[in-house]
Amino acid sequence: MSNNLLNLFCLVDGEATTNAFPVEIESTKTIGDLKGAILRKKPNDFRDVDANKLSLSRVSIHDDGAIHDKTELNNPRALLSTLFAASPDDNTYIIVQRPPQVHAPVPARPSPPQLKSIPKDLLEQELEVILNDIQLRPTTPSVDPMEVEAFQNEALGPFFKRTLPHGETARDIKLVMLGLELDKLTRTSDGETLHSIVEDDIGKYCDRRVVAMVAPSGSGKTATVVDLASKHFVIYCVCCIPSTTISPGFKDPNFITLAEDIESMYRSVIHRNQGRSQCAKDIDSEVKALAGERVKLEFLARLLFLQHLLDDNPDLEPLQFFREQTTKGAFTIGDLVYKLKEYDHNTIQAMLSKVQAKLQSILVSKRLGLVIALDEAQMPSSTAKNQIQSKFRRGFLTPLSATLSNMRATLVILGTALSLQDADHVYSAIAKPTNFSRITEFPRFNEKDVIKTHSKLVDMSDCEIPPAKRRKLTGRVRFSIDVVERLATRCSTQDSKQAILDDAVDKSIEHTMNGLRIGVRTILESDKTNEAARLLSRMVLAYHLQDAKISFSSQLQSDFVDKALCRLQQHPDGVHLIMDEPLVVEAVEEELKSSGKDPTFIDKFQFQIDEINTASGFGYMGSGMTADLAFLTACPPLVFPDKRYAGSLAIKFYSNDVPQVKHKENETSSDIRACFLMTDGDKLNSTLAATRHSYENAGIPSNVKGILRIHLEFPRVKGVKPVTQVRKDPTTRAIDVMVYINNENMDSFFEESIKAYRRDMIKLKKLIKYVCVS
Repeated sequence: MSNNLLNLFCLVDGEATTNAFPVEIESTKTIGDLKGAILRKKPNDFRDVDANKLSLSRVSIHDDGAIHDKTELNNPRALLSTLFAASPDDNTYIIVQRPPQVHAPVPARPSPPQLKSIPKDLLEQELEVILNDIQLRPTTPSVDPMEVEAFQNEALGPFFKRTLPHGETARDIKLVMLGLELDKLTRTSDGETLHSIVEDDIGKYCDRRVVAMVAPSGSGKTATVVDLASKHFVIYCVCCIPSTTISPGFKDPNFITLAEDIESMYRSVIHRNQGRSQCAKDIDSEVKALAGERVKLEFLARLLFLQHLLDDNPDLEPLQFFREQTTKGAFTIGDLVYKLKEYDHNTIQAMLSKVQAKLQSILVSKRLGLVIALDEAQMPSSTAKNQIQSKFRRGFLTPLSATLSNMRATLVILGTALSLQDADHVYSAIAKPTNFSRITEFPRFNEKDVIKTHSKLVDMSDCEIPPAKRRKLTGRVRFSIDVVERLATRCSTQDSKQAILDDAVDKSIEHTMNGLRIGVRTILESDKTNEAARLLSRMVLAYHLQDAKISFSSQLQSDFVDKALCRLQQHPDGVHLIMDEPLVVEAVEEELKSSGKDPTFIDKFQFQIDEINTASGFGYMGSGMTADLAFLTACPPLVFPDKRYAGSLAIKFYSNDVPQVKHKENETSSDIRACFLMTDGDKLNSTLAATRHSYENAGIPSNVKGILRIHLEFPRVKGVKPVTQVRKDPTTRAIDVMVYINNENMDSFFEESIKAYRRDMIKLKKLIKYVCVS
């Protein structure tokens, strides 16, 4: 940016910050000039509004969404340089307000240009005219393979092994185009692959399949679509807005225009109905119909682009078509959209039917399928709603999927944060339960896969990734791919090969961690009930306690965890899920701690009491005593710091003071050595006796040399005041610390005057209070 050029983020009053748009203007210009620049940037939003009538304010909007430091910009002659002495920070916005609505008579508006209506018998001729207008548009140039190899050899240096996929130019490495070369095949719950679904749809005129691919970023969704595009023609659409960074590395400018047009339609309908009695349902139906018409026009342009390429080259390869859409072809599609806006919706519908019929006849004869793929589908679901007046708004994903599901193509919807609930919106939109499928389980990416991936793509001789770091790269192929991309952009050529690899791995882990932490932080900041924090704490517990196995009481909970950046896999037992992504767990743990919600202490404690109550809840097989035995013989760190020492907790709540006899029984309840024993012996219960014998044979009772036993008895014990004491068995010489807490010593139990441990004491004291009043 030059020294006198300002980049100001502007925001229409009442909209979310995600709809902010940048305006570049010289600092020597005035407030009046800024108003004109805003009008030119957003002509559809301020149609029939005089620039001088706009009201501007400079504000600061922080993460909490609140507006601070509001300054009215009233003087149209004021220089911007006097208002912005330095470049504005990320929290600075210019709020734009339209002039208030005037109810006095206004001059009649000029009639909009007449849209063309073409008779059906002239449609073919009209389509030829449209396609002839774009004949001179350049397509993506071919790239010399020798030039690609020469560049990559230089970029990768000692790591060069083979030529990797390139982008638009030879100097552009695009590893997303590897497709499923590295990933493993994924299937629906019925065992179908995406290829088999598409091939089954070839030749169908209606009831084509709709597939929702649900998984976090880096799981292999886009790779699956790229692999599909190597065999079948895929109309590829990346749902994005200007302020987003899209994971496939491609921003779809035509979808940005589509989203802006839809937003403008919503705003126009709402503005037109202000002060009227028209019900929200009617308004919603109107904007749905308008959105559907615009979607049809958009995909008519994309289908026409495919027809245009096939007319020029009948032997066009599907993968080349995929490349064209993400490079120069995007501009051609934009030209087609602009041209098609000259026609009315009846003509657009007729053109769409004719183009689909022609493409189907061409592709069916070659046994090629046609697919519409919506990548990053969470964007229309989450950004094009609740921005103006939520009662009039419907998520864009619903009309988008409803319209596309009626086309002669298999519809595939995938997204980084697309939840199963969003997939249900798709299901309800298409209203055809027989043709809707979900792909939610993607194969795990383990340490062997990490080694295989790197060995396949780059030369790993004379260097290796340390096991601890390699473990962090497991879970998703994206984590390993990022390392390769960093090797191609290494800064130093003087370092050793191992040093270069170490640097690439460290930066990749740091980059991935930052992204994961941002996602977790967003969840925690919007967590008003603390339920998200509790569920994320369960993830940490499951990972540390029992091989990352976890179970959920509802589909919504497992869907939430999946949406919280963690891939879930079905355990062979059919009950538990596997959550085995070290970086995700580490990110969750760090964010819980930094937010004051420590997963290893308060939340873990709460989880034991309210959520688990049995060892089976921690993932140990069986029920009742079987699970308890497995839990205790495994000696998990939560209870056993090592196998000689343990921690135990007994919580007893009563409506009245605890009787002496009951208090004595309570004392033995926390003795881990006495598990699976009855006060009158074990002969009356053969199952209990067998469990006890198994426990003794494992050596756990005899190995325990000491237990920290915390007893909470409420409200208090009758006739005696239990005191904390150290008990030593004269025979075994085992030492137990018995800690008693009740209503009498709750507030005075911990001495907080010792500065070195004061914070720990306060924390533990709050923990116990928290347990007792929950």
